[in-house]
Amino acid sequence: MLMKAMITPATAADRLIGDSMESDTTHHLGIAMFARTPGSGGKSRLASTWGRERTDIFYEHCLRCGAEWLQADQEAAKPYWAVTGASQKISNPWGSIKTIEQCAGSLGARMAQISSELMQNHQYWCLVGTDIPQMPPLTTLQISVRLQNADIVFGPSGDGGFWLIAGSCLIPEEVWTKVRYSHADTMDQFISILSKEVVGVTIDTSLPLQYDVDLEKDLLPLRRELKANRHCCSPAQQQLLQWLESHEAGLR
Repeated sequence: MLMKAMITPATAADRLIGDSMESDTTHHLGIAMFARTPGSGGKSRLASTWGRERTDIFYEHCLRCGAEWLQADQEAAKPYWAVTGASQKISNPWGSIKTIEQCAGSLGARMAQISSELMQNHQYWCLVGTDIPQMPPLTTLQISVRLQNADIVFGPSGDGGFWLIAGSCLIPEEVWTKVRYSHADTMDQFISILSKEVVGVTIDTSLPLQYDVDLEKDLLPLRRELKANRHCCSPAQQQLLQWLESHEAGLR
């Protein structure tokens, strides 16, 4: 669905957030996947019932799925990890994909920072998370094409939030930080606040609905979805499915 609500184009000052990234003139789209360093205690709600050891292994599978997803369309998009969390377990879990360090602060402040750094070097920015390892292939989403027709693109998630957000212009930081995240109406809140703060913004919410993995009850639907789409799973998704099937007795 395309919603009409004119976003002010980012000025040169808006784009020059810092000099931490080299300008990339070959890719219109910069995509950053938010991730914690393996072994730094992420996914606490899942770990509280499923156990820290299994949760950490599951999350490493999610990172492998994320790495393959990020690198699937490198002719069109430049991939980045937006990272946080210190760990001594793995010296370089990010491989050859460039990393951007998340700032301290709220989730909204961190998303504002990463989108601004991407916009400094690309025409479009896109943010995704690591807790939807079954995401559709990047090549099928046509993010850059969508952003030629809308200012902001959302990928809605089943819990009321969003699994992807992308833009052709910067969103004011006060919009990012006013939103209450992890609520059943998070995406609706974001759209409402954005539409009030930025006159004429156009918003596309037509990407496919996805379900993220936050709790133990989310693991069985994930396994079922991967199994149903086994024929088109990436190698990392196949490995995750095999691992989940080997732990099927522990899924509920």
